[in-house]
Amino acid sequence: MLRHADVASVSRQPDLYLSARGFVVIEPLAESQLAMLRFTLRGMDPPEHTKYRRRHSLTPRSVAALTPSLQPAARA
Repeated sequence: MLRHADVASVSRQPDLYLSARGFVVIEPLAESQLAMLRFTLRGMDPPEHTKYRRRHSLTPRSVAALTPSLQPAARA
């Protein structure tokens, strides 16, 4: 069972849990596909992830501003 505390713990230890080492995916992917995932926000490790978020306005405030328009679609 995946718990919030587990996810929070992993997210605070990027030196131990690096996306660059691999991904957990449902279906097997070719190395070329895995390489492409490393260029997504989900596949980036700090400090690249942090820099990208700041440059592209993915701050907590800007994401929170999107919540009212995204929540109905997410619930549906």
